[in-house]
Amino acid sequence: MPAAGRCDWEQFHNLLTLSTSSGPGLDPGEAAELMEHTQWATDADLPAIAAERREAIAEEIADVAILLSLPRATTRGTSPMT
Repeated sequence: MPAAGRCDWEQFHNLLTLSTSSGPGLDPGEAAELMEHTQWATDADLPAIAAERREAIAEEIADVAILLSLPRATTRGTSPMT
């Protein structure tokens, strides 16, 4: 079995884990905008939240992905998303 399978990473492949894991090291504003969608949500709430807010969540994930693709110096102190 591959190492990833032994670690059972699938349990963390959900909207809540994605949104809260995106915060450290990123522009706090962009990470917070993604996390707002799952703040105070339970695991049981996640499928409905993902379905209801799919487009808005996709836009925030795209913003975070853009920041992750930029050179590190670009993302410190200022947001290139504004």
